[in-house]
Amino acid sequence: MNIFEHGAVSLSFDDGWLSGYENALPILVKHDFKGTFYVVSSYLDGKQFPRYMNKEHIRELAVKGNEIGSHTVSHKHLLAETSTIVWDELSIAKKYLEEIVGNVRTFAYPYGEYTSEVIDAVKKAGYLGARSTIRGWNNNSADPYLLKVQAVRVEVEPEEVYTWIDIAVKKNAWLILMFHQVDYEGRIWSTTPDKLENIASYISREKVRVITIDEGLRLINGFARI
Repeated sequence: MNIFEHGAVSLSFDDGWLSGYENALPILVKHDFKGTFYVVSSYLDGKQFPRYMNKEHIRELAVKGNEIGSHTVSHKHLLAETSTIVWDELSIAKKYLEEIVGNVRTFAYPYGEYTSEVIDAVKKAGYLGARSTIRGWNNNSADPYLLKVQAVRVEVEPEEVYTWIDIAVKKNAWLILMFHQVDYEGRIWSTTPDKLENIASYISREKVRVITIDEGLRLINGFARI
């Protein structure tokens, strides 16, 4: 049994940039896709952090069926912090976000940094799994707390992403795409709305299944119990 037969794609957006709400969400809605948005919980203040989403934005995302995941309280380098601060960054963010949108089941490591101790804390905090920044594709035997990704940065053209999607389909694998800003600023970790639209259109044309990271983890965890 292959739980990702014919491939699957997840669209994840890090940090909670307002452009995710303003520019990415309309594209997701157009194609009837659900994304995963990894939010830094302390940034949900429109006055102090006007370039990031606020509580109403993420609440609307959740109402529309998108997943809200945790990206810690303040996006610290967890490897440089004490175990107490690491625990606070994980647990307080989860609790706060759940007060706004309900269950928060998945986590993304800030800067892609982790240790075995950080992973243990993620598990203890009650997360179902976590997305890393390790490049690759996921299958039935993927480590739920070290999910692999392909990063869509400013230099990545849609045609390159198409090849990643084709590999997922050919290998019956789960591809997680990692986005940050979706705008025209040209920062290294950004992509443009036009590129995202082209990627979404390709996924639609190829009829590839789009799942949230929570859904993918539930498939893996369910398979592991069989």
